[in-house]
Amino acid sequence: MKKRTAFICLSMFTLTGCTARVVDTKLTPQLYANGEVIYMYSDLANIFQPHSDKDAEANRLRDLNDWVIDAALCTNGHEIIKRQVVMSRANSEAGKVYYFIKCKK
Repeated sequence: MKKRTAFICLSMFTLTGCTARVVDTKLTPQLYANGEVIYMYSDLANIFQPHSDKDAEANRLRDLNDWVIDAALCTNGHEIIKRQVVMSRANSEAGKVYYFIKCKK
């Protein structure tokens, strides 16, 4: 009975205690020659979330902020230095909105 209990405890530790937390992120770092790191974040624009809609933009910015917090980046906050909209050729309503951010020092 003790061997079985030890085996179960060891199995549980192995399954839960030794796993690494992997954070998937939409933030892509880009390193520049001066050593500055700029992060690129992208989100979708479509007929339900148009790139020019104020509510859709607020949602995208909220998502961006959540990604920065979840990735433990920019402990002093961040600033958006560029916003770029790239629309699909096939559908003028669909595309991506890119945000380029840098961490505040």
